[in-house]
Amino acid sequence: MTKAEATKITQSKADEEKFEKYYMHFLAGELMHEVLFGTLPNKLKAYEGMEEEEISRMLREISAEAIVNAINLGGVVSSHVALLESFEDKVTLCYKIYESMGFKFCHNIFKETKDSITIQVTECPHIEYTKKNPLACFSCMGLKLGILKVVFGIDIKKLNVPKRLALGDDCCLIEIPKK
Repeated sequence: MTKAEATKITQSKADEEKFEKYYMHFLAGELMHEVLFGTLPNKLKAYEGMEEEEISRMLREISAEAIVNAINLGGVVSSHVALLESFEDKVTLCYKIYESMGFKFCHNIFKETKDSITIQVTECPHIEYTKKNPLACFSCMGLKLGILKVVFGIDIKKLNVPKRLALGDDCCLIEIPKK
């Protein structure tokens, strides 16, 4: 075997390992997406006697705790948060996480005041789930609540969301307090 052939085989194995890691990243993303926005909201909704307010609270708390734990672990998410400078970049971290896994969000800052920022989402990768079960929106809200808590020390239980794609509006409007 020549040195060139050996180099080609080594490069091929490196490419396979890179592809495998890349593929597993997207597989994990799809699994997380299904759990947070499909299976979990649907299973909770199926329980007899559970009110929608209780289900929405549980979804907010579960997803908030998950992102808080991920940031506090000190791994990739924590390192990424440390690099973000603006309030907007930090509060839209959940969109960046999903975008890195191939899920497309179209969002922009709709309004900003000294006390809050309102994000407008016109394209949501969770819409296939939220159209069927609008309670799934509360998993997304929980991620934002967790980011607010761990990154900014803002501990609130719910965000004001006057418009939601899942309910037939032309966009989601999410009002996020800065304090």
